Amino acid sequence: MIKPDKNQLDAALAEAQNMRLRNDDPHHLAQVLLYLHEKTLLLDRLFHSADSLVHHGNFPHQHAELAHLVDQIKKLERIERHADDTQIGLG
Repeated sequence: MIKPDKNQLDAALAEAQNMRLRNDDPHHLAQVLLYLHEKTLLLDRLFHSADSLVHHGNFPHQHAELAHLVDQIKKLERIERHADDTQIGLG
C-alpha cells in the first residue's frame, strides 16, 4: 500500500466532504474516509505524545496531553456506540 502524499490526501478529503454535502455517498466511502481520517489524527497525536513521554520524560505536560487525547478518543467511541445504537433502533 502506497501512502498518499499531502496533495492527494487533501484532494480526497475535500471530495469526500463534497460528496457528503451533496448526499452522494451511496457506498459510504466518503463517510468512512472522513471518519478514519479524524480517528487517525487523534491516534497520531496520542502516539507522538506517548513517544515524547517515553523518550524525553516531560511527565506533567505529557501526562496531561495523554489524558486529554485518551478522553477525546473515548468521546469519539461513545459517539460511535450511540450512532450504532440509533441505527439499530436502540437510541
